[in-house]
Amino acid sequence: LVLDALTRSSGTSPLTAYDLDKYDACSIQSVITDTGPAAKSFVDADVTVGTDSIAETAHGYLTGLKGRLTTTGVLPTGLSLATDYFIIISGANAYKLASSLVNAEAGTAVDIIAAAGGGTHTFTATTSIAGTLKLQGSLDNSKWGDILGPEPVPSVSISAAGNTLFNLKGIQCRYIRLHLTVTTGEMSILSNLTVKEPHYN
Repeated sequence: LVLDALTRSSGTSPLTAYDLDKYDACSIQSVITDTGPAAKSFVDADVTVGTDSIAETAHGYLTGLKGRLTTTGVLPTGLSLATDYFIIISGANAYKLASSLVNAEAGTAVDIIAAAGGGTHTFTATTSIAGTLKLQGSLDNSKWGDILGPEPVPSVSISAAGNTLFNLKGIQCRYIRLHLTVTTGEMSILSNLTVKEPHYN
C-alpha cells in the first residue's frame, strides 16, 4: 500500500494517517529523493516592484525552499547578497522572496523597493537536504504523539537521499502516520506500508 507520495521543501508535514485496526504489526519503508531545482536567473525587467514578484516561467519552486542570490550586476533594492531567502509561490510562473521560513509560510515577502541595478540575478537553492522523519501514533486520529522505542526507532535523521524503514510490533495505537520535517533543501518521499494480519491460535 502506498502511504504517501509528496515533495516538500522547508517546513513540517504530517503525512497520511492509516487505520491499523485488526493488525498487530507493520512496516513502513520510505524512499527519499533529493529534488532540489537547478539555479534560475532573472533580470530587473522580471521584477514587479509593486507586488515584490519575480517572473520565472515554469520555475518549479515550492514555498519554503531556501536559497541565496548572486548577481553579475546590482541586486534590486531590498535584496542582499550572502543572505538566506525562502521562496513564496505566487503562481506557476512567478515567485516572491521571504526573509524567513515563517514569513514564507505566512506569505510575507521582502519589500523590493526598486529594480534598476542591472545584470543577471540568480537564485540558487540550498544544495544539501536535511530533515527528520518520525513515526507517530493516535488512538482516535485526532491527538497524535511520537511513537517511542525500543521498537521502532522514534525518528530518523535525513542527510542524503536513500531509504528509511520503521518496523512496528505489538501495536498499541489504532492509527499511525509519518511526520516529515525538512530543514534545508527539497525532497520527495514515497512511503509504502506493509501490514501483518494478527495471528490467532
